[in-house]
Amino acid sequence: MSVAEAVVRVAGRKPLSGSAVRRTVWAAGVIGALMALSLVVRGLIPMINRPVTQIQIVGRLTHISPSEVAAVANIAPGTRLFDVQMGGLESRVAALPWVSRVTITREWPDRIRIRIAERRPFARWDGRALIDTSGQVFEPKKNVLTASQWKTLPELSGPTGQGKDVMDLWREMSAALANGPFALAGLREDGRGDWAARCRSGVVLRFGGDNLVAKLQLLRYTVAPALSQKLNQIAAIDLRYTNGFAVRWRAPVLGQPSTDSPLAAEKRPSR
Repeated sequence: MSVAEAVVRVAGRKPLSGSAVRRTVWAAGVIGALMALSLVVRGLIPMINRPVTQIQIVGRLTHISPSEVAAVANIAPGTRLFDVQMGGLESRVAALPWVSRVTITREWPDRIRIRIAERRPFARWDGRALIDTSGQVFEPKKNVLTASQWKTLPELSGPTGQGKDVMDLWREMSAALANGPFALAGLREDGRGDWAARCRSGVVLRFGGDNLVAKLQLLRYTVAPALSQKLNQIAAIDLRYTNGFAVRWRAPVLGQPSTDSPLAAEKRPSR
């Protein structure tokens, strides 16, 4: 009896078959290989996942400074490339008032690229904020527009969430009236859905809440010719009539109050 056979018998077990031995040796080899691979990977990770040393900010930026973006990015020194939380980083940058869109990517070995599309201001909104060309209202933390830039923007106003609707109607109405005596400087929608506009000349136009296209036609082709000789005397024109309109004249030089003068009006406005 061999020593190996004696040991097996003492343990109370039968000798392993050849196939079992081969499986055991194969499993041990796989485990060893995996352990060796793990050690190699652990050694390679620091070489692959390197600390971020560059934050590249890309975009045509007029109202956003690179230092402002870097500050809100808040990537701590030593943070490794694949440890940067991209979702949180994108949210922080997107929260800057002048940011319209942001795309952030990792670039091996050590760079974060932040691509920004800046908002383009279309108009002033409600006297304190701005509305961009996509109809989004935003309020910059500081006024980075010059006084002349601010004044050249039209003045729009309306209920919360109605920015794009107001902007779209402004585009339509301002284009229709651009070359006449009632070229627009501002447009407002109140809480009841009534519309009023202010002309560059200072004249106020009251449209009400319906039949706006018909009222624009009335203004262009009836009101303007009828009042062409008295345009500088007009304070407001009320188009909220079934047929016709009313005029409020500017106060006379002597300081007497101005008056409303209905022209071809059949019915007083309901609101």
